[in-house]
Amino acid sequence: MKLAWRFLTQPDSCWVQLLTAKYLKLESYWTEKKYHNVSPIWRSLCAVRSSMKEAVCWAVGTGHEIKIWSDPWVPYLPDFRVEGLPGAQRKIYRVADLICQHSRMWKVDLVHECFTPHEARAILSIRLPMDAVADRLLWLKTPTGQFSSKSAYTMLTQNAPSSSSSPKINPAFHWKALWQLQGISPRVQIFLWRVITNSIPLKSRLAQFVSSIDNCCPLCHVSPETTDHLFLKCEVVQLVWFGSPIGLYVDMNNNDFTLEYIFKGWLSQPSSFEAAKMGCAIIWSIWKSRNRVVFDSWKFDPKEVITNALHVYNEHLVAACISPTLPQTNTQVGLVEASAHWSRPPEGYIKINVDGATGKNSIVVGLVARNEFGVVLACRSIFDGNWSGKDALLATEARAFLKGFDLAIAKFPNTPTVIEGDSKLMVDYISDDHLIFPWRIRSIVQDCRSLLKSSNLLSVCHVSRHANKAAHKLARTAVSSRLSFEWCYTIPDCISDVVLEDASNSFIVD
Repeated sequence: MKLAWRFLTQPDSCWVQLLTAKYLKLESYWTEKKYHNVSPIWRSLCAVRSSMKEAVCWAVGTGHEIKIWSDPWVPYLPDFRVEGLPGAQRKIYRVADLICQHSRMWKVDLVHECFTPHEARAILSIRLPMDAVADRLLWLKTPTGQFSSKSAYTMLTQNAPSSSSSPKINPAFHWKALWQLQGISPRVQIFLWRVITNSIPLKSRLAQFVSSIDNCCPLCHVSPETTDHLFLKCEVVQLVWFGSPIGLYVDMNNNDFTLEYIFKGWLSQPSSFEAAKMGCAIIWSIWKSRNRVVFDSWKFDPKEVITNALHVYNEHLVAACISPTLPQTNTQVGLVEASAHWSRPPEGYIKINVDGATGKNSIVVGLVARNEFGVVLACRSIFDGNWSGKDALLATEARAFLKGFDLAIAKFPNTPTVIEGDSKLMVDYISDDHLIFPWRIRSIVQDCRSLLKSSNLLSVCHVSRHANKAAHKLARTAVSSRLSFEWCYTIPDCISDVVLEDASNSFIVD
């Protein structure tokens, strides 16, 4: 697949031009054709074509590189391709034919003339960047749109038929809570993940592949060694659980009483996190003792297992208790601690605070413009109730900064203006051309960068959420009202208290 990606993204390479001239001529790589007596390289490129179809899509710039009828370029349609109306293929060939390059707008009449209604809506929902940037092929399986072998492997394994040897990951398990547990060794956390996903070499699993292996539990020599038996229901392991500080009684008659069920309950609420950490230490000690029984002919001793588990638990508990008192340092170069309160812009400047919010199938932007005295000059709440994309939080933060630029240019074209938001990531994307940003917000970030470079009166800045409270509250109010509003030299009632508080704090700080 990596070779196929290079074939698609490096058309000027000699080997790509050679294969194109020999096998494609005027056709597209995506055209389904069978060839005989072809080279092994071309055969391998064709073999992965069906898998590539679901993972690549063009990001429209000028549209000169994208073939309308064969290339994937509409992300809101199946296979990212269009079929069009009868006779449309004779009118248009490249996506550039559908774009007015001067105004950077879609030719709406032509789109409706050539495509079905649902295809036309999908095409017109593609946002065009304001500058004539080059088209770019995106790999949709990574946030940045750049190909990686890891993401390709993940895609292929997910699409492959399931097998008994593949780990079964339950998405309903509280994995996030597990990884966020403090005061526990990372190797113990990873071991619990392996246990829950049935990814450790127990005898019952090994016996599936090697018939000569005895699948009996090495501790009780009665039942098959499965995950729930070894770590929970073996008669000697039950003594460990009952004698531990948890005091767990294992109900042998309840088939739903599994190790996954227990840990899922412990990780569902913070009040039982300590029990979860103790449970992790116990299964870790059980596994270590089990291996000593198998490889060193050691006699399993429940008391020693409990002692070892307490040692593992207390060792990292002490580290967790000490760490909060250590001084916190910021390792990110150039990151300045954001102010806890809103600060007035320099004399002669205007500051526009921006923030985004999300609702059901909707994204909202809140904008608040103030001068050096804290006086509100303009406010906007922009509501989009037809949002159907992905990564709404990312999209709304990006759109908030773009709308902030639009407000500055429309209302204060000759005044130095600071666009201020609480998304540090978005500020970095806009201000640093070397950063690679997510492909879903490609056109928005490109427009923000273009506007920032086009005027020396505009700048962007990051602040804390508390210092951006006015824009945040305005956006959240618009989520509830589901309406867009604009205010000039008046303060919306919903943020009047915040604006007053910000002005008072800014003068006190000064």
